[in-house]
Amino acid sequence: MIDLVFSKDYEIDEAAKEVGFSNDENIGEREGMIGVLTKGRLDRTGYSKQAVITALIHLLNPEHY
Repeated sequence: MIDLVFSKDYEIDEAAKEVGFSNDENIGEREGMIGVLTKGRLDRTGYSKQAVITALIHLLNPEHY
C-alpha cells in the first residue's frame, strides 16, 4: 500500500481498495484507514484531534521546551 501511495501517486483510499483493505472508495471521508486498522476502535476524526493536541503540547508547556 505504501508503494502505491508514494511511488504510483495513489490516494490512500485507492490504495486500500487495490490491496483489499477496504472496498469503500470514500474511506477518507468516513472512518479513515486508522478506523480499518484499529477495527473501529479509533476513527479519523479522533486520531486527527489527538494529533493536533499532541502537536500543541509545547505551547501549553513552554518552560519545558
